[in-house]
Amino acid sequence: MRIIHVRDVANVAQFLVRGLSELGHEVDFVSPSESAEQRVWRKTLVAPRRLMDGLRINTLIHQQKFDIVHFHYANSGWMGRLGRYSYFLHCHGSDVRLDLYDPVRKWPVLHSLAGACGVFISTPDLYQHVASLRPDAAFLPNPIDTRIFTPLSNGNHTNIRILINQALKASKAPDVAFGAAQRLRRAHKNIEIYAIAQGPELERFRDCDEVRFIEPVPHSRMPEVINSFDIILGQFEIGSLGVSELESMACSKPVVSCVDMVMYNQWYGEPPPILSACETDAVVEAVVSLIQQRDLREELGSQARAWVLKHHDYLAVATKLAARYRTFLGRE
Repeated sequence: MRIIHVRDVANVAQFLVRGLSELGHEVDFVSPSESAEQRVWRKTLVAPRRLMDGLRINTLIHQQKFDIVHFHYANSGWMGRLGRYSYFLHCHGSDVRLDLYDPVRKWPVLHSLAGACGVFISTPDLYQHVASLRPDAAFLPNPIDTRIFTPLSNGNHTNIRILINQALKASKAPDVAFGAAQRLRRAHKNIEIYAIAQGPELERFRDCDEVRFIEPVPHSRMPEVINSFDIILGQFEIGSLGVSELESMACSKPVVSCVDMVMYNQWYGEPPPILSACETDAVVEAVVSLIQQRDLREELGSQARAWVLKHHDYLAVATKLAARYRTFLGRE
């Protein structure tokens, strides 16, 4: 098959393209000049550039005659509707959790969903947001390169090291993570807690004495960063595992995050091997149990990697995606 993916979100397109290519398909990738998650006022300012980008991408798609066009981010389908060709639409998070309920931003999402020949959701919680519009939406697990995100030597350090592995933005509930960090540091002096200095909420937490900040690194260096820690704190709001948590699990790290275990059992057939906590008290309790029990850290980490290998390895996910493409082409 000749396939093109348009735009990338959280490196999902990157790994799907790699997996599909390794399966023998001819796959291209193209990205608009502007990111998918700009603020409304900025989107307005760059509207002419976005239109030109769309026309450029549509020209490429028409010239190359791709069998499959796959857009990432739920508002991207306007290009397919403008170009009058079939397209798949991939929803990733805020594009439906937030944009579908915004009086302005919902319209391109609604039109994109309506025009798609197939819709994918990247986490189970997203189905509730699109079900009334696209009951046929299919869950496609986020792909993780488990060859890169793999256990490495943890290095030599005396204290237990904890990483808040999330972008600091409201949808990740950083207040819960930092509230837990403050209590943990005051009660346990032999731990170190770090966060990555990124996200729109960063300045709110810069002065938190209990947490040290590390600068963002290229994605290719994240396995090195993750493997230098003993415990990972994820997001505490949406009830699903994001890419950051999955990458940490692939590195055999025990993860504490807010996950709807019932929902995951329904979609996966088994819950993820993490410690689920959604409020500060529960996060503190979960982390203390990991601090005190090295065997628990190792067991949970080992189970976490096995679970990601089973459900999220990029080649397995790409194989599922290729099957969906073939079903669509067979119908056509």
